[in-house]
Amino acid sequence: MLRVGFDQPFRPLAWMEGGQAQGPLIERVRLLLAQAGFQPSFNPYPNEAIEAALAAGDIDLIAFKGILPQRASSLAFSLPILRSGTALFLPANGRLGVSGDITAMEGRLVTTPRRGPLAALITANYPGVRLLLTGSYEEALRRVVDGEAAAAVLNFHVGAYWSRTLALPIVIPPRPFMDVDMAIATRFDLAGQFFPTINAAIMRVSPLHYATPPVQVA
Repeated sequence: MLRVGFDQPFRPLAWMEGGQAQGPLIERVRLLLAQAGFQPSFNPYPNEAIEAALAAGDIDLIAFKGILPQRASSLAFSLPILRSGTALFLPANGRLGVSGDITAMEGRLVTTPRRGPLAALITANYPGVRLLLTGSYEEALRRVVDGEAAAAVLNFHVGAYWSRTLALPIVIPPRPFMDVDMAIATRFDLAGQFFPTINAAIMRVSPLHYATPPVQVA
């Protein structure tokens, strides 16, 4: 049995329901691992705990993580399994227009969850944007609706899900301002054990050829 951790909750892509891992990204990973000859057992973890669980040997794989430069030294990645991205969510009252370009937020207060990679990504790439960190996607979106923040920087899929689920007056962006490929991840010392067969399955079942290559296994 292959122990596979995943970020919980990560609706609409992955979540726990009735004691079972659910969602389209869980189903994709389950299919790919089965095609690679593995029987997975999915285990939910808070976003901030999952990499520590992998490092401690509590799990063998992380079902999905964004391939980001700040993770290149700590995680080995499979070939991509989904393209998502980072998007700008603006208030629907039109006070800031409809631009989905984060450079338009220079000098403005933008909100994003403190957990996960987005705060560090914004700080590194857009130092002129001021950050308000929140405890959740829902809180980040409500801060925008209340006018406390000019916009929210969120995962494209997850931000759209919560905007619609909460029926908030938020503009759903047509596309991310930064594309991020998502892939199965593991420790570097385990990559040779798992990724040759997993990558072969990805190429057979759902090959995704993107301009940005995955981080290479050391």
